Parts: sequence; C-alpha cells; structure tokens
Amino acid sequence: MNEIGSIIKKWRYKNNLTGAQLAQKIEVSQQFLNGIENGKKKLSKKVFEKIVLVVDVETKNELEYAFYVNELPSNLKRKLEGKIKIGNIDLNNPITEFKQIPIYDSISAGFGSRKSGIIGHMPLPQTNGFRGDVIAIRVDGDSMQPDIKDGDTVLIKKGVMPENGEVGAFILNDEGLLKRYKKTDRGDIILSSDNKDYDPIIINEYDEFYIVGKKVGVFNH
Repeated sequence: MNEIGSIIKKWRYKNNLTGAQLAQKIEVSQQFLNGIENGKKKLSKKVFEKIVLVVDVETKNELEYAFYVNELPSNLKRKLEGKIKIGNIDLNNPITEFKQIPIYDSISAGFGSRKSGIIGHMPLPQTNGFRGDVIAIRVDGDSMQPDIKDGDTVLIKKGVMPENGEVGAFILNDEGLLKRYKKTDRGDIILSSDNKDYDPIIINEYDEFYIVGKKVGVFNH
C-alpha cells in the first residue's frame, strides 16, 4: 500500500516541483513537508485538505485512500492492508473514486437520542453498496450487540427501505434508533434489538415514524 509521503513525493517529481515550491503552495515550511514525505511527521487533516486541492484527480484519490486507512482503528487497518474483502469493500479491485460523507454524532441502539449533529466527514470508496446518499453515524447504546457495539460507526444508505430482518436507521417520535426491521403479514411494523435484554418496539398508528435508511456497513471500534 502506498504511504502518504511517497504519494506526495511521486506527484511532486512528476510535476517538476521542488519541496520549497510545494511547501509554499500548501502554506507549510519546507522542513515540515520533508517530514511528511519521509514519514517522520503525521499529516494533519488541515494540511491534507490543502494538498488535495493542488494535486490531480488520480493523486487525490490515492491520497484520500491512504489518509482514510491511516485514520482507521489498527485492527481494521490490518485487514485493509491485507487486501481482503470487508463487507462491501473488495480491495482486490481497484478503488478509483472517493466521496466525503458526513459523520453524525449519535444514533441510539438503546433508548434513543433526541439530538444529533455532524461532527466531521470521512472519505468513502464509491463501490458496490456504498454508492449513493450514504451517511455515517456513531452508535450510542448496546442494544445491537454483539455485531454492532456502543461507539461503532454504521453506514446508512438514506432512502433505502430495509428488507425484513435487515438493520436500518429510524426516527420514532423524534428519537433516532438503530434497529432490526420487520413487517408482519398483517402489516405491523416491529423494530427489534439483537441484544435480548431489550424488548421489541411495535409501531402504532399514533406514532410519528420515519425510515432514514438501510445499514450498508459498520466499522467496529
């Protein structure tokens, strides 16, 4: 896997730029840029965003993938570096396009969380089920254990209806919930938890109920 420093250096050489010239473009010292290229300094998000503005699209994609991997927990990073298939991501196939998606601070997998806001963004490879309107949400609660734990990040494709037995994100009476969706033969909607300590929720006609979307991935932290 290409490291960030080597990607930057390769692009710089290809475009006949000195370290001083690139450092000036991204508003850092040449010494700091040398540290990034040599792997002695960590690339901050602020400097990263400046670099991707000056490089070409191909290099931008390489940098976003490398930066994305470096930001992952070490256990997931090892899986990515091994080039195996994780969920919808098949790393044996070339990934050529990334999109920044919003990360929301919470959705309840337990009792609900009334307020949720955007706390940042992350690059997501546009491959397989990750194409389209996808958001990331931090999980707050333990009702979807063991597969989805408190503090994990789930990927939700907005506007896609979960099939019976699939996990989705829902708004119920102004509360955000991550649950397993089921619709009975009578048309009743039931939201259930994987943790058997939690009772299922049966939606009634007086509830304000909205389906946000279907889970298409999860990053376990």
